[in-house]
Amino acid sequence: MYEETIDHVKAEHSAQFPVELPSMINAVSGTLKEPTRTSDSYNNSVEYINDNTINRKGHPLRVYVQKISGTTSGYMTTFFFGTVQDDDDE
Repeated sequence: MYEETIDHVKAEHSAQFPVELPSMINAVSGTLKEPTRTSDSYNNSVEYINDNTINRKGHPLRVYVQKISGTTSGYMTTFFFGTVQDDDDE
């Protein structure tokens, strides 16, 4: 996990959860390895969603990965608990 990503999550989502807890790092890693669903996102990104890792409001963990053009690689840009308008349950 890049330091820039941690700094971004701290700045944008720090009220939701303590970013640097080992359990949070494990949850992000688990979401990337075994998401319950994925979807294409804005700006050539992929959203990894784990409906089994939720916050107290029941919102799933979402991890965003930016694709690197011309490769099969990518880099994580952010993660947070939340919902979006396109979710079926809203």
